[in-house]
Amino acid sequence: MSARRPIAVLTATAAAVLLLSGCAGIGGQSKLQACADLGKSISSATDGLSSAFEKVQTDPAAAHDAIVKFNDKFRASVDKVSNPDVKKPAQKAADDLDKMATAMQGYKAGSDPAALEKSATTVQDDLNAIGKLCAKP
Repeated sequence: MSARRPIAVLTATAAAVLLLSGCAGIGGQSKLQACADLGKSISSATDGLSSAFEKVQTDPAAAHDAIVKFNDKFRASVDKVSNPDVKKPAQKAADDLDKMATAMQGYKAGSDPAALEKSATTVQDDLNAIGKLCAKP
């Protein structure tokens, strides 16, 4: 499997979280509001992430930078989440995105893409878990 495939799936998964995020609630931060806030940060970064990963084989530095930028935006949203049901899996996703950035640095140095593929799968699983949580009423 090339390094490009799991990244494309990750980008699609991130977009799906946005679609499942629902509407903002009224009052304190509800699960719906927390999901909507995370969805906004994912949506704003998805296009740049997707285009950078199209060039992962030719410009892995751009893909690494895209992961870092995506995670910076995502972490800023996670920091604003006060709903504990959403915060815990979102924090895990942000931590795993850090690991993915580290794996991309290894790939950037010319190593085997297996570590990158593994970390991309982990992040995909994290975002899927958030999507499932956000889809529940």
